[in-house]
Amino acid sequence: MNALKQQRAIELPDWGLGVSFAPDGDCFAVSCRSGGVVVVDSSTYSIREGFKGKDSSVDDMCAAFSSDGSLLVSAIVPDHLSSWHVKTGEPDRPFVQDGAISAALFTQDNKHLLTVGAGAQFQVCVWDVA
Repeated sequence: MNALKQQRAIELPDWGLGVSFAPDGDCFAVSCRSGGVVVVDSSTYSIREGFKGKDSSVDDMCAAFSSDGSLLVSAIVPDHLSSWHVKTGEPDRPFVQDGAISAALFTQDNKHLLTVGAGAQFQVCVWDVA
């Protein structure tokens, strides 16, 4: 079996902690240790824009696009998610969870957001975002 070979390397502002492709494949989001998310163009591999939450001194653990690509969320240590409208860059609503969030995923119909983390007990949270 042939080993995979790296095709490109993209310079990031800090350590990348999570990555997610937009549903149309046009771009992908990388959550960064320094706080915030950068969006990278899939064809040119250049950074299009960055999204920063209220506190840019904390780690963004993961990023997820809604299934229609209109929203982007990132899980921020210790206990909340930031969300933005992708086209405008405007913040959406905040989400607060009891404990760290390590992963997030929208349902196909965009009615719910699932988060995985550790609060008082290990849990999956289901958020109504419709």
